[in-house]
Amino acid sequence: MAVAFEHPFGAGRIAKETVWYIAPSSRGRCALKMLDAYEAWARAAGCVSVGMASLVSNDISKIYERRGYAAVETHFMKSL
Repeated sequence: MAVAFEHPFGAGRIAKETVWYIAPSSRGRCALKMLDAYEAWARAAGCVSVGMASLVSNDISKIYERRGYAAVETHFMKSL
């Protein structure tokens, strides 16, 4: 699940992933196919860049880095 929108700081139209899940029985090359589909969708939606996230508890940043993604921000969260 992802959304495409105009970046609020004028960086152009971007896509951000909201939920990305692959069942354990389908993991492996499927992740790369899903990233390909996501990037193709974003291009078709007129996006100039795409974003992905990974949870600290399930860090898959190495997959993103191998695909050309670069870390740009770290988020912190606190339950209230």
